[in-house]
Amino acid sequence: MNWLPYIIVFILGAIVGIAEIIATFSPSPREAFRTFWAWVLAGMNAFAAIGVFAIIHFYAKSTNQVLLAVGIGIGFPTLIRTKFTIAKQFMGGEDLSINIGWVYDQFLGWFKSEIDIAVVNKRLKMITQLITKIPDIKKLKVIAHTILQERSILSFEEVEKYEKYINDIVNSTEIPERAKQVALAKFIIHMGGKEYIKNLLKGRS
Repeated sequence: MNWLPYIIVFILGAIVGIAEIIATFSPSPREAFRTFWAWVLAGMNAFAAIGVFAIIHFYAKSTNQVLLAVGIGIGFPTLIRTKFTIAKQFMGGEDLSINIGWVYDQFLGWFKSEIDIAVVNKRLKMITQLITKIPDIKKLKVIAHTILQERSILSFEEVEKYEKYINDIVNSTEIPERAKQVALAKFIIHMGGKEYIKNLLKGRS
């Protein structure tokens, strides 16, 4: 048995799953990939792609397996959401069909929800730790501005936009103090990352 097509479709299926996670959790994909469910989703995508490949290959044995594997791996999201007709109704009424895409989307949505919950719980824990360590709004503001200057990939326009965001939070007369702490802590975590926060909590930054 030639395992190469299966390996190809497995890898491409996993990549599609990873791309789904990155697209869904674009503000914080690293946090998403630190959760157990993110890798379960990627694995589910990979094995589902293999299942689709096995079915199509069974009915198209003369097709080049490697090309078929690449095509299915890349087009997997479209294929899995295709509504397959089992029996055609010629005398009126509805065709007998199976909507695999609906089942797939339910699983996908459930996994994404679990990832989101896990990310929120981890972030809330870090936010609480940071606010407990540094409750002062002015100090959090200084840290937030410092991170902006340390980030090398941000454009001048992005830095200006974020600086305005920070100042608007701090200077607002409508936002409660606790909400200001949470917003600034969340911004620092998002911009600085997990390691930066760890060092900050240990007094190294």
